[in-house]
Amino acid sequence: MDLSVPLLRKVELSSKSFLERALPTPGAIRVKVGDIVRPFDIVADTLVNLQEQTVNLRTLFKIGKKSLDEYMRKREGEGFKRGDMIAESWGTLGFQRKQLLGPFDGVIQSVNRETGEMLLRTNPEKKTILAGAGGEVVQILDNRAVLLVIVAVQVSGVWAGGQTVEGELLTLSSFDQPLELAKITPAVRGKIIIGGSFVSFEAIKKAIALGALGIITGGVNVLPEDVFSADYFSLLVTEGFGSVPMLESTWRYLKSAEARTAILIPERNVLLVPENAPVCPADPHRPEGYFGPIAVGDRVQVFCWPYFGRVGKVTGLEPKKTFPSGVTGEAVKVSIAGESEDISIPLRNVGKLV
Repeated sequence: MDLSVPLLRKVELSSKSFLERALPTPGAIRVKVGDIVRPFDIVADTLVNLQEQTVNLRTLFKIGKKSLDEYMRKREGEGFKRGDMIAESWGTLGFQRKQLLGPFDGVIQSVNRETGEMLLRTNPEKKTILAGAGGEVVQILDNRAVLLVIVAVQVSGVWAGGQTVEGELLTLSSFDQPLELAKITPAVRGKIIIGGSFVSFEAIKKAIALGALGIITGGVNVLPEDVFSADYFSLLVTEGFGSVPMLESTWRYLKSAEARTAILIPERNVLLVPENAPVCPADPHRPEGYFGPIAVGDRVQVFCWPYFGRVGKVTGLEPKKTFPSGVTGEAVKVSIAGESEDISIPLRNVGKLV
């Protein structure tokens, strides 16, 4: 019987992984197409204003339509230090003094003398973008980004959210255990956490509060939109929704890469772990292409409810199966841990793990 299904490569070494290094604002690109870069090479830089604050002097000092100039001690375009006097007012007979002090080192960007609004902005700081991995520059995207092709191990998930982050990997849970709140400590700051079968909303909030950059987990519940309100955080789900053990081979690789720097890219549902190898060695035992034959004994992942994300072993092939809905089609019988009997799954709802 010749039945074919999608081939699922959860962990794959690739010599053609694409990595975009982007600036937060337009700036200067320091490399050109064809350049070979190392992880700590600077590929671009720009000037950024990290903070700004708007203050309404008329409201603060209750000065109505009076001229602002007599209250200002610094002028538009003038710089100031944290704690410097920017503006002040005195009440009747010199009492009830009010002051506006510099909240940071910066400059008075603008003053609207009609509305009384004053815009304060920090001094521009230089922001540099490192390559992050060894590779070749293949494209320059205007003055905003550099596209690299690198050698990396790609760990694929089924769903992700948040922003691209990079940091050291830190294992806090086994592949078949949920991520416990007690294990999330200040040690997670600046790290991408490797969880297990499940991460709760509370665990995500605690990790964000303690400065974690991301979490990799087998399963989650449906997440509220505000999970990703953090400026710099990402989540990668490798299996599905609910409590689903992470594929053990995926967890073993992530555990072996602990303390290495990785890049989590939610737009592509992938974690990249850069490698130093110049080429990607071919595996003669690994099938090529996106589809391949399925046989008894193959390990598959299920993509339909109520077994979404579960992994099992094929125990039989059913070329003509009539389902409760009355639809007839190809199916496979799958043995799933924890289930008392083998489950018939439509062929289109499984993928073969290779």
